[in-house]
Amino acid sequence: MTQSQTTAPSLLGLEEDGRDLFGLAAHKLNTPLACIRGFVSTLLQRGEQLDTETVQQFLSLVLTQTDRLQGLVRDFLLLARVNGGIEALARPFRPRDVLLNLVDDLGTEGVRVRFAGDVDSEAVGDAELVKLALRPLVENGLTYGPRLGMVTVTVDAGPEGTAWEVHDGGSRLTNERISQLFRPFTRSDEPVERRGSGAGLGLTLARAYAQVLGGTVGGRADEQGTVFWVEVPVPATEAQAVPAAEGKQE
Repeated sequence: MTQSQTTAPSLLGLEEDGRDLFGLAAHKLNTPLACIRGFVSTLLQRGEQLDTETVQQFLSLVLTQTDRLQGLVRDFLLLARVNGGIEALARPFRPRDVLLNLVDDLGTEGVRVRFAGDVDSEAVGDAELVKLALRPLVENGLTYGPRLGMVTVTVDAGPEGTAWEVHDGGSRLTNERISQLFRPFTRSDEPVERRGSGAGLGLTLARAYAQVLGGTVGGRADEQGTVFWVEVPVPATEAQAVPAAEGKQE
């Protein structure tokens, strides 16, 4: 199997302004931990004095903060994986299979993703890393796009590589703000109730995986919303002649 081990140099972009990754990570983790501790402490000390509805509210808040903490840990583990070096594979795959697998990972409830373009063409590269680069872009579209809106993923496959565009058709971001979102721990200025529970590392991860694949990632505003894109070239190493998996149909 043809492989190339690649790392993403300065993938976090923290060296430019001297920000301490570990300090920022500790701060992000401390917030949900402090909330969980506060609610649990109150329940232990005053639980018998609280009515059932209040206890249920406290438990719900603990669960929400636990989910947030789990998401933070997941993102930090993914960053650690990238920093440690990843073996990028070079083999045939179908874009449709990558997208179907991604939608399965996101879950079926509330996920509305439409495929367009060359989704059935054969591409060459590391399908799993491409999916990891795309996932934050699709998640952003589902989170910050219009409620119950449609996210469209368009694929342009050619002999030199593949280009993927994720259009959310709703969020109103400027090009300047979009460029800032690729920095770690930076999040959209959308209202609080529409924000996800992540650390603001999604687009940083997308950029890191794109770099590992030898590609680029970016975004732009248009009249209908926001478009994020990933361009992945065909690996320089010769791809092994392995038939593309048929996968399931949409």
